[in-house]
Amino acid sequence: MTIPVRRVFRASLLFVGVAAARDVFAWQGDGDLFGSVACAAGDLDADGVTDVLVAAPWAGGVLRLSGKDGRMLGVCAAHGAGDGYGAALAAGADIDGDHVADFAVAASASCRGFGAGYVELRSGATGELRRTIFAEAIDWVFGRAIGFVPDLDGDGIDDLAVASERCEDVDWRTRRERAWGVLSLYSTRDGARLATLESSATPKGFASSFLRVSDLDGDGFEDLIIGASAQTHRGPAILAAYSSRSGRSLFTLEYRSSIPGELGRMDVGDLDGDGCPDLLVVDDTSLAEEDSRVVAFSGTGYRPLACDVVLRPGNGARLRVVGDVDRDGADDFVVACDGFWTDEPARLHSGRTGAELREWPGTAAWLNDWHQPGASVVATGDIDGDDVPDLLLGDVNSAAPGVPGCVELVSGATGELVWRQTWLCAMTGTIQTPRR
Repeated sequence: MTIPVRRVFRASLLFVGVAAARDVFAWQGDGDLFGSVACAAGDLDADGVTDVLVAAPWAGGVLRLSGKDGRMLGVCAAHGAGDGYGAALAAGADIDGDHVADFAVAASASCRGFGAGYVELRSGATGELRRTIFAEAIDWVFGRAIGFVPDLDGDGIDDLAVASERCEDVDWRTRRERAWGVLSLYSTRDGARLATLESSATPKGFASSFLRVSDLDGDGFEDLIIGASAQTHRGPAILAAYSSRSGRSLFTLEYRSSIPGELGRMDVGDLDGDGCPDLLVVDDTSLAEEDSRVVAFSGTGYRPLACDVVLRPGNGARLRVVGDVDRDGADDFVVACDGFWTDEPARLHSGRTGAELREWPGTAAWLNDWHQPGASVVATGDIDGDDVPDLLLGDVNSAAPGVPGCVELVSGATGELVWRQTWLCAMTGTIQTPRR
């Protein structure tokens, strides 16, 4: 049976506005994970400012927020409770031809007994559902990472990459065991599967994360770097470059990972100012038991660059390139601890030298230590009009009652708070600005 798109969207509003909001009241931040997943969404409301998508996977919803002031532009809800809706987000492709970037939402928690995972393609302008791509088997975590890739089927529209893994022996909260992983490529026009990439050398943990990078093989199309996560503590992890057109493996890099199966541990940006995107990786080779470092490789030949940052003790790091904040002609980056129980702040580093520029302890620091500043980091571009890139930081609370997760837009130039938003305040139309 076909249900009108408009009716589905209204039902989503009703579910989130009543059921999910009531749950947030009950949890008070102890379970919604609002701010744990976020991404830049382009200019959705035509005000000239980059807007953002922010998920609360345990509440089952995704909010479209204005980058200018944090007000809610729209909301999308899960098909059913507990399916991990918003476990991964991606934006950028104009699927419906309205000249507004559209987005994808993954609900990947199929191994919890709620049926097959799925990925939704939605309009960036209205939030309306355009297409749903379902997992082909219920025993796979479908959509643990998603992203748009260059047009593969010749229709002039970017297509979709979906990373999946077999469900056996997987604790989806801790991600401590990895199973067989694949990266499937789908047409955004009709949802047809176009190709599947997998690795016989590193089948477990393959496609734990992936990046869209510049053309590596000279065929005129951007390519992919795919991560194969470590299977044991401090075990080897692989970064493999693949042609997006042919699926051919181009080269591999090996490094060490302190957290088996950890996501979000690599990114690309121009660190040496040569105009070519370089690769940053969290590496644990030959360091103390709980230490790690961020190392960089040149985008021309993947030779090591001068940027080498030893991180403070913690369970690995989140990593995101955020643009040239210190105005030295090279992109800078943010690293943050990826464990939920930490009081380590998110830190901004110079991409050219690795020097620490600034830190953010997060909103929850003044309430308790059970929070995760930098749970998600989004490069938003210049929001406050000072010609310096700004950034959105998620601060997730998973343990302390009465402390909700939130997202904060902070000035790249000064580090000052521009606006703050929580799930409940967004749903009730409240905009939180800095205290004076």
